[in-house]
Amino acid sequence: MGGWIYGFVTYTAATYITVGLVGARGLDVGEATHPVELDVSIGLLHLHSSLAAAHDGGHVAVSYAGTRLAEGPVPKFYVAGGHMWSEAARAVASAGEDQAPLSQVFRDHLWVDQQVHGEAEFDVALSFFNVNVTTGEKTYEHHNCKVGLALHGKAKRSKCGLTSYFEH
Repeated sequence: MGGWIYGFVTYTAATYITVGLVGARGLDVGEATHPVELDVSIGLLHLHSSLAAAHDGGHVAVSYAGTRLAEGPVPKFYVAGGHMWSEAARAVASAGEDQAPLSQVFRDHLWVDQQVHGEAEFDVALSFFNVNVTTGEKTYEHHNCKVGLALHGKAKRSKCGLTSYFEH
């Protein structure tokens, strides 16, 4: 399903999970009283695939320099097939109520990283359940991604890896 055969080689339709950080609150210098919240855009990049994809919720966690900053639920989403990139869902990752506020030194380090490189690199752990739209069978999927958060403008989306949804 989702592939084609040439001789003895099977080529699977490539579908990638993509992640982007599209907003942040509580990270800037001087925002020590605001809790950390990050807006995570989750998408699918279909290459040579016309299959639909359904996902039954999950979890996202965002870290910077080895420090977990925020986490939250990933909503259920459905994406129609096609040769394109499409945003499937947005999740809000928030600091837990018991999480200590970020130190000013940490915020300064993040700001310097953004100044020097134009963006700071974050780690995003994304997990969710794939749902086979024909059989209803669920499979678990996990991705670890590197994602930039630009100081000005938008950072590029990260292509996290092939989704196993289309593989048998």
